[in-house]
Amino acid sequence: MSINDTGKKHRKFDTGATRDNCDGKGMPSLLSPVALMECAIHLQHGAEKYDIRNWEQGMPLCTILDSLYRHIWAELMGDNSENHCGAIMCNAMFFVHTKRMIEAGLLPEGLDDLPKYKQQIEAKQYNDAIDEQFPTPKKPTTATEVIALQERDKKDLVEYHKVLAKALCKSAEPDKTRAYMCHSIRGRKGMDATEAEMNANNNKAIEAGERLRWEHPELDVYVPGDHDEFIMIGYKNGVLTETEILDIDCEIVGRRDVIIMYAEDGYLSRGMVTEVKYAKKHKKLVCWYDGDRLCKNSSCFVVKYPEEWKKVTD
Repeated sequence: MSINDTGKKHRKFDTGATRDNCDGKGMPSLLSPVALMECAIHLQHGAEKYDIRNWEQGMPLCTILDSLYRHIWAELMGDNSENHCGAIMCNAMFFVHTKRMIEAGLLPEGLDDLPKYKQQIEAKQYNDAIDEQFPTPKKPTTATEVIALQERDKKDLVEYHKVLAKALCKSAEPDKTRAYMCHSIRGRKGMDATEAEMNANNNKAIEAGERLRWEHPELDVYVPGDHDEFIMIGYKNGVLTETEILDIDCEIVGRRDVIIMYAEDGYLSRGMVTEVKYAKKHKKLVCWYDGDRLCKNSSCFVVKYPEEWKKVTD
């Protein structure tokens, strides 16, 4: 078994000995054994009262914070009825551990019941910026104004979606891989698909996207179906054509790191083929998700559905 190496410049000591670089690895030697012992003793008392590792089963983050603050306030007030310092250490550890387990998908997302003030403020600022950029027009009174307004609305809607796409990409968490999950809306029926069938295909894709996010928390997944209502309104009102919608989707693909083909039965629609071709042209990694397993390249799909893959290579 080999010894891992960071590849960075090694440390050299006065004695002549050398060791690998430790940047970013943490310095446990700086931890206070006094504080750690307080934590360990409190954990022992908790194990006797409840059960060993009871806290690891998960509890709401606000419940942990409530206890943490109560013990901090009790300590500040000089209360000596129990070991508040040990409880403060333990609750801080519980909070960090639980939050990281939620982020890793090992504990339910529902345990994160903290208010999302920062996201609410950013959403408000973004919506205000959109309203400022695309103000509500006055009601047209003549046929000429109606035609002019329709043309302007068509242009504004395309620009709106581009702004939205850019904002969605910017809001992606910096430590996650940004993925675009392409999927079919009409399915194998193509232009013969009914609205009910398209809605069913779309809902299925949205559910697949949710599973993908749960199974792979390292991914920030954009699913076109999540924004289908907005698109369909524009399409039905003649504001957006299928070509324009596809152009916008390809622009979003270009802003992502990875494209994931969601095709349970291997079928690639015309739109999916266009998006995958665009991704390949721009050197994006192409993956395949069949609803159960994510193949982190296109080779699995090529082997299983060679005829469908020809659509991409033709």
